[in-house]
Amino acid sequence: MEIITKKIMNPKIKEILLCLLLLFSFSAIKAQEKTDLLVLPIVDDEWECALTDTPLVEIIVSVWSNKMGELKNLTYKDFEVYDEKELRQIEFFKFDELKNQYTIGFFQDENIPDNEWRNLKVNIKLSEKIKKDYGEISVKAQKGYYSGNLKPKI
Repeated sequence: MEIITKKIMNPKIKEILLCLLLLFSFSAIKAQEKTDLLVLPIVDDEWECALTDTPLVEIIVSVWSNKMGELKNLTYKDFEVYDEKELRQIEFFKFDELKNQYTIGFFQDENIPDNEWRNLKVNIKLSEKIKKDYGEISVKAQKGYYSGNLKPKI
């Protein structure tokens, strides 16, 4: 996908193609609801789909435990994302094996004014048995973002 988008110079055409890719990917996920893994390509650090005016907020997350090291087998169901203490629905989820990082995405609330600082909190929710097996779990994620802008502050 990166090769395709890099060759397209016109930003409007690139944006339309990315939105179509998003729609087709989302349709495929809806058809496969029985699986535990939700994977969608997230293509840029910041972008808005031409079909909606709602910005996508992406969070880069690293998770590790004192007994198991980096945790690479989590699913979107294992995460909770809070935007100013409001639980957000995870819309996008991807694990990058090379960087050992999760990318989690949710859509920003449309009623938030631009350039307002928004605090983020990412929690891991696991069963007591798994918590016991993993030991102490640490989560590293960005602390927040400026609405409308979506530039991370780490």
